[in-house]
Amino acid sequence: MRPEPRSAPRRVMPWGEIPRGSFPGDGLAVIDKDPGVTSHDVVGAVRRLAGTKKVGHAGTLDPMATGVLCIGLGRATKLLRYVTGTAKEYEATIRFGIETSTEDAQGELVRARGAREADAAELARAMANLTGDVLQVPSSVSALKVEGRRAYDLVREGREVVLDARPIRVDVFEAVGGPRFAEACGAPVFDVDVRVVCGAGTYVRALARDLGEALGFGAHLTSLRRTRVGPWDVGEAMRVRECADAVEAGGQMPVRTLADLCRAMFPALEVGAEAARDLRMGRFVSADSASDVVGVKAAGATGGGAPVSGPDGRCSGSAVAVAWSGETPVALVSRRGGRVKPDLLLTPASEE
Repeated sequence: MRPEPRSAPRRVMPWGEIPRGSFPGDGLAVIDKDPGVTSHDVVGAVRRLAGTKKVGHAGTLDPMATGVLCIGLGRATKLLRYVTGTAKEYEATIRFGIETSTEDAQGELVRARGAREADAAELARAMANLTGDVLQVPSSVSALKVEGRRAYDLVREGREVVLDARPIRVDVFEAVGGPRFAEACGAPVFDVDVRVVCGAGTYVRALARDLGEALGFGAHLTSLRRTRVGPWDVGEAMRVRECADAVEAGGQMPVRTLADLCRAMFPALEVGAEAARDLRMGRFVSADSASDVVGVKAAGATGGGAPVSGPDGRCSGSAVAVAWSGETPVALVSRRGGRVKPDLLLTPASEE
């Protein structure tokens, strides 16, 4: 008699049991991710709390990391690539003198060179060399794909993975406070808290790795917290448990509406009723007609791939903006010559 297959034990999440909620509408949930869970775990929790399968996140956080994770719901998932492209800010701690297989505290010990002295001027110079427009080799245990498979899966199988260097933008890489000396793995080490402001595609643990290599000590991350994504700060983010409490109290999953997301992210154009109908039908509208397209409704938060507008509020070049009809976002648009082209429908006419 064939034995029955055993199912894997169910993982216990830090937020405990959560209720199934109802769909709160298209929008963005700004979550303060707990340590020890994956970004996919958070997406799964939000799917249950929001009562919808149409959920995605903008920018993975490693299990060790905490902080801002932006989750799109419904139609807002189509705008997540713009959220991913915004500037991000991190607080991290780098331990010098020890290298790990994952470049963070969750990896296995690779080498313990030790680090007895910390020269503040040399540290500042090395950090400055990693600031600006630089080429970075992503971590071998990143989620990037190699031959159709995730790099971290290949590493787990024992394969050696070396990724190509990629251009990134690091606006701020600075020490916050002085070094703290200790001993770990039988070697002298020191820890330094750092602040990083960077563009999309930057791996903070790779910054730690490269900084340690530049100083001759080796290094890895011992903590990482994302404190900002675009215009959303960790102070306004909510833990999954807090969201669950709101649903259990008879409410809905707390989200920023699609209109709130559009106001925060994009330059805006005000269009008349006729132009709004044309955009919803996929038609171009004139950018020079004051009755169709006029002025700037609100200034969008920019940075790291967020769109920009010209001084008159109209889209310029290949930039994108949101066309508004009153308080309703109609479509994501871009300029093509003297006309405005609808790129993504945001609100069907039936929902006005």
